[in-house]
Amino acid sequence: MEVQTAATGTASQPTSASAVLASSSSAGPSSALESSPTTAFGHLSMIPANLPIVLRLPSTKHKPVTLTPGRTVSLGKFGAFRADDLIGMPFGQTYEIVGGNPQKNKAGDLRMVANKTLAELEETDATNENINDDGESQKLTYVDIRELKAAGLEGRELVERTLQSNKNFEARTVYSQDKFISRKEAKHMKLFTPLHPDPATLCAFHFERAPEKIRYLRPDALAHCLAYGSIRPGGKYIVVDGVGGLLAGAVLERLGGEGRLLVINDADSPPAFDIFNTISSLPKSWIDDTLRIIHWAATEPDWQPINVPPTQDPTRTLIERDRNRLKKRRTAHETLQAARAELFAGFIDGFLMVGNFEPLAVLERLQGYLAGSAKVVLHSPYQQPLIEVQAELRKRDGWLHVEVVEPWARRYQVLPGRTHPEMVTSATAGYILSAIKVFDPATAESLAVAHRKEREAQQAASAATTAVETTAVRREAPDNDSSAEPDSKRVKV
Repeated sequence: MEVQTAATGTASQPTSASAVLASSSSAGPSSALESSPTTAFGHLSMIPANLPIVLRLPSTKHKPVTLTPGRTVSLGKFGAFRADDLIGMPFGQTYEIVGGNPQKNKAGDLRMVANKTLAELEETDATNENINDDGESQKLTYVDIRELKAAGLEGRELVERTLQSNKNFEARTVYSQDKFISRKEAKHMKLFTPLHPDPATLCAFHFERAPEKIRYLRPDALAHCLAYGSIRPGGKYIVVDGVGGLLAGAVLERLGGEGRLLVINDADSPPAFDIFNTISSLPKSWIDDTLRIIHWAATEPDWQPINVPPTQDPTRTLIERDRNRLKKRRTAHETLQAARAELFAGFIDGFLMVGNFEPLAVLERLQGYLAGSAKVVLHSPYQQPLIEVQAELRKRDGWLHVEVVEPWARRYQVLPGRTHPEMVTSATAGYILSAIKVFDPATAESLAVAHRKEREAQQAASAATTAVETTAVRREAPDNDSSAEPDSKRVKV
């Protein structure tokens, strides 16, 4: 059982961050980004411009936005703010929108909010037994609150007015009062928190918005897949991704720019990974150096492309645009052939799949490329397909620890004196099959010999290349004896 905790403390009196905001806005967004590092350990540490990020709203919902310099970002009823005020600021801080007019899309100012120190609440003799939720305890009506907002009353002041006008507030317990204040702050204060646009955040966003799009892959289920797959830097993995590139992005993040990720898809052109394209936390160098995409037809050893681009222009009459297009085709063809060579070479460390494919057929297609002790992870929103795969693998030699699990997580409110599980939680995150590929002793020995010979051949080729380069350098080096002293000082014998 996995326990997932979540601190749900309320915000205290906002502390002004006008000096910080003023310095970033006066220097400009680009200056703010240049003065502080935009990445830390491969991840974004400051909020970038022109890249997607995720905002957590007071309703605990997530909203993806792109901060374009000079534009205004609207959050609906929660207000609007200028993108320049947020660009270059750190992730994870909570901001309040002060002023502005949401109806007219007029931007307000941003003010940083500090989390209050959580402390034990003092017990009182108050109880909730005489409180009736009949709607008459609150003197302020909906019309009154709208008039106060139209008059420019800020969120904190509006919360105070609401507390003062509630005749049952003092009769509540301290825990009920704290919960009541939290609800009013979430309703009336224009707060938001920018979050890292990493796979975990995007998985949570899509799971709460449209879970069927990512096949009910909850963030904790995604973490289970990565853990069962033993994803680590330097490894070689095959991924079949049917969830918009979410799984591929999560594996790339774990690889950290080291290793190889082969993504197999069912299209001749690169797949339209809409979720993958919004993972702004992945540096471009990681994607270019690590990711390779192969379509299913190219996984056949005897596959041949229909239109092979020529190695050079035979007529030499192509215009510059056509030459560039031909060069891109050659590069794509060479990259695909290199990726196929890596696939057919085998020794793949793991295979992960989240998609609308028949799992046993896909596994039989790719199992020959897996190395010994390779991990296999299959996720499905339904239990029956994975149970069938489990039953089949248990009949065969070469598979260990074949199991099907249902990931489950419970979120906890963690506060002094009032820690408890949340009352509402997700029912399911699908099912995960995991297994380990093994070989019999004879096969393992033959593979080890082949791998050793391949490694020795690579070392010999590398040594030969080094020797050739050393010889070339020596030939180009000047004669030390003839240049030791000037010609005028040489004595002719």
